Amino acid sequence: MVDDRELRELQDALAYWRSEPAQLLSRLGFEPLGLVVPESGLTDFGIEPTRPLTLEVAARRAGFIVFRITMDGQLDPDAIRRVAASLYRHNPARRALLIFEAAADARLVVASWGLGPGPFRLQKLWIDANAPRSSELDILAGLTADGTNTASELALAHSRALDREGITRRFFAEFRRCRADLATCIIGVPAAEEGDRLDLSLILLSRLLFLYFIQRKGWLAGDAAFLRNLYEASLDDGIPYYRRRLKPLFFGALNRPPGVRSRAASQLGELPYLNGGLFERTPLERKYGRIDVPNDAFAPVFQGLLDKYQFTLREDQPADQNVAVDPEMLGKVFEGLMAGPARSATGAFFTPRSLVDQLVDGALSAHLIQAVGCDAELVEELLAGGTPQVEPGLHQRLADRVRAIRVLDPTAGSGAFLLAALQRLETLRDGLDGR
Repeated sequence: MVDDRELRELQDALAYWRSEPAQLLSRLGFEPLGLVVPESGLTDFGIEPTRPLTLEVAARRAGFIVFRITMDGQLDPDAIRRVAASLYRHNPARRALLIFEAAADARLVVASWGLGPGPFRLQKLWIDANAPRSSELDILAGLTADGTNTASELALAHSRALDREGITRRFFAEFRRCRADLATCIIGVPAAEEGDRLDLSLILLSRLLFLYFIQRKGWLAGDAAFLRNLYEASLDDGIPYYRRRLKPLFFGALNRPPGVRSRAASQLGELPYLNGGLFERTPLERKYGRIDVPNDAFAPVFQGLLDKYQFTLREDQPADQNVAVDPEMLGKVFEGLMAGPARSATGAFFTPRSLVDQLVDGALSAHLIQAVGCDAELVEELLAGGTPQVEPGLHQRLADRVRAIRVLDPTAGSGAFLLAALQRLETLRDGLDGR
C-alpha cells in the first residue's frame, strides 16, 4: 500500500518532469541517462527519421529501458500507437517503459507493451503532470522498481499496474461503498426501506456517472467540470444542490427539447436533449415524491469517487488500452448493483468484458476459419491487433469476408456484444490494411 508521503513525492517529481526528469526517474527506481538519439540513429530503433519527434534513452535498470519521446504539438493517440508499435516491432523482446510528452500538452502518457514478444498490445496511462488524480498517482507508484526486479519482472509488474481491469475493479468497489453511504443520507424515505434507499442512490449515482462521460466532451454547457462547478456554486450561494440544481437538470432540461424547458432549466446553460429514459422519473422517485439529498452528502461523491478517476469515451481496442474508466462501467455498476429480484425480473445481468471478448473472438475466428480456410493462428494475430504478412489471394478473401460480416445479438441488452464485435471488425480491417 502506498502512503500519502510517497504519493506527494511522486506528485512533486511529476511537476518537475520537463525541467528535471531525473527526479521522477530516480523516484521510480531507475538510473537516469538522458541520452538523446540523433536523427540519424532513429532507424536503429525502428523509427523513420521523418517522424517529428525526439527519442531519448532516459533511464535504465537491469537491462530495462525507459524511453522519453517528445512529439510536436499535442499528444495524439494514433501517433503514440504508431511510434510505440515501431519500437516494439524493431525489438519485441526489449523490456521498456515509454513516456510520451508534447510541447503544447500538459499531459504525459506512460505506456508499456508488457513482456512481449507476441502480438503488439499497448497499455497507456494519461496523466496531467501539473494536476494528477490520486488514482493516477497510485498507478504510477505501481511502476516503481523495488531494487530486486529483473527486466522481465519489471515488465510484468508494469503490465499489471497498467491493467485496465484493475482500475475497473477499484472503481466498482468504491462506487459500491459510495452508493451505500449516499443511501443513508437520502431524506424522505423511511429508514426501514433500506432497499429503496439503495436503489434511489444507485439511480442518482448512475445519472452522475453518465454525465461525467458527457461533460468529458464539453457537451454540458461547454464545461468539462460542469457538475462539480455547479455543486461548488450551489455551496457558495447556499442553494440545495439536489433540489434546486440536479432535479431541474435531470427532469427539466436533459429529458426535454430546449424549446419546452422551464426558465430554471434553461438557466443551467446549453444542454443536450437526452431522451433515452435515464432522466425520466422512476417509479421509486414517483413513490417518494419529496425526496432530497443534503449538500454535504455530495462532497464524498465528487472527491472520493468521480473526481478521483479519469474518464474516457473511447472503448479500448485489443492492441491499444487506456487505464481509465470507460462507458462499459455504466452497465457494470447498474446491472451489478441492481437488487436481485429486479435483476431477475428485467433480465439485466452484467457480462464481464473479458467474457464478451472471448465469445466475440471465438465466433469471429470460427467464422473466418471456415469461410476463408485460413489458419487459426493468423486470425488470432489479427484479432489481437497484429499486422501479419498475408499472401495476396488469401488477403483479398479475408478482406472481402470481413466486409461482408453481419452480426445479430437477439438479446442485445446494453449492446456490449455488438459494440465488441464492431471494435473487433475494426481491428481486423486495420490489421489487413497494415495500420
